[in-house]
Amino acid sequence: MPNYNNTFPPFAIYPGDSVAVFNNENPTAPQASQQVAIGNVYGEDDVGVSVLLSYPGGAPASVSINVQMADTDVDASYVTVVNSSNPAGDSLNLSVQRHKFVRVQKASQTGGGAMTAVIAR
Repeated sequence: MPNYNNTFPPFAIYPGDSVAVFNNENPTAPQASQQVAIGNVYGEDDVGVSVLLSYPGGAPASVSINVQMADTDVDASYVTVVNSSNPAGDSLNLSVQRHKFVRVQKASQTGGGAMTAVIAR
């Protein structure tokens, strides 16, 4: 799922689910991943979202990855809520943000190879 698209409805994740939005791929900056809907379980506390970044193609010399969220599934509505510049990989935990959609965007990368980004709840 390497590119943002407006497929309706987008893939949804619920507590306990995870999905690889970049899977050992080398997207060109500033490419965004496929968006993922954050499934709502009524009557349950929200568990938040985490993003695990890894570089199976070799660690880059420098990298900047944005985790973006939106309430409306329109490309222009996504805003960066957290950024990682850890070339060794990172695990980003987002508290309950009450947004409906999440995606990962590669802002820049120097050196290294492919990356994997997994969004989990």
